Amino acid sequence: MPARSESAAGEARLEPLLRALLELREQHPDMTLTELIALLAVAVNPGVTVRSAGRICGFKEATASRALRRMAPEKMPGSLGAQRGLVQLMQGPLDGRTRHAFLTPMGERLCEVLAGSVSIK
Repeated sequence: MPARSESAAGEARLEPLLRALLELREQHPDMTLTELIALLAVAVNPGVTVRSAGRICGFKEATASRALRRMAPEKMPGSLGAQRGLVQLMQGPLDGRTRHAFLTPMGERLCEVLAGSVSIK
């Protein structure tokens, strides 16, 4: 069992992440962990295809597609349900069936808040 001071230090490091996740829940109360993972995959891999996002996240392509389409803006063709406006899906230049995912300005701000809460030590 870790000493109390080690435990308190660990708790202090996690506190900013907890605050960021609580803020995320306040802004998007029905956002799923699957959607959050897909959002972060797009943040790390701008322009990733839906299929590749699925591979990166360990999801089936259909799961990645649904998650990304739920985070798309309301007026985007193919958007689903929540329409959070965090991810923009753009048609691939060579294949009209392929979609590439990019963060919207709102998605970038959200990811910046989450990234700012995590420090690697």
